[in-house]
Amino acid sequence: MVEGKPSGRPGLTYAAEAIEAMIAAVHAAGGRVAAHVTTDLVGHLVRAGVDSVEHGTAIDEQALRLMARTGAAWTPTLCAVLALPGHATDEARQRVAGHRQRLRELLPLAQRLGVPVLAGTDVVGSIAREVALLAEHGLGPAGALAAASTSGYRFLGVPFGEPGRPATLVTYDHDPREDLAVLSAPSAVIIEGRRVR
Repeated sequence: MVEGKPSGRPGLTYAAEAIEAMIAAVHAAGGRVAAHVTTDLVGHLVRAGVDSVEHGTAIDEQALRLMARTGAAWTPTLCAVLALPGHATDEARQRVAGHRQRLRELLPLAQRLGVPVLAGTDVVGSIAREVALLAEHGLGPAGALAAASTSGYRFLGVPFGEPGRPATLVTYDHDPREDLAVLSAPSAVIIEGRRVR
């Protein structure tokens, strides 16, 4: 939804009215809108009605407070945002270090404000690694695990844990709250009552 302008300042790719009309149409059809945004246009898109912000590398406290009021979720995709290629420049390393510092402030704030933080990896990494990064950057093990499980269910309105409903769960030999590394080696995976692993 955003693009670089000749001035170098990012702007909306589409007219604000077109974005608002698209969001309204998606909502009227019962869908949700996720905005992949890495600029400071997060607040504008949340005011327009997006349901979630993916990446959100330029997110700030004001945008988080707005998201808390509207119920918009944040999927920070840390595996992608914090990834550095082997031949990274000093500029890239500084940018990622800045992201890390901001995330350590903003993720706990999002949690305190009640913004649903969700685990997602984009095109790199794994959910297990994403959970570890979320915990490392301020959510703690319980909050990071929720981002990959109950928070996602609640945000999407998917029932879970109801009596008489087939179970969907993952089990481990050790408590992942004590060692998130076990997330890479589940003992069993059950989806809607059927063991698939």
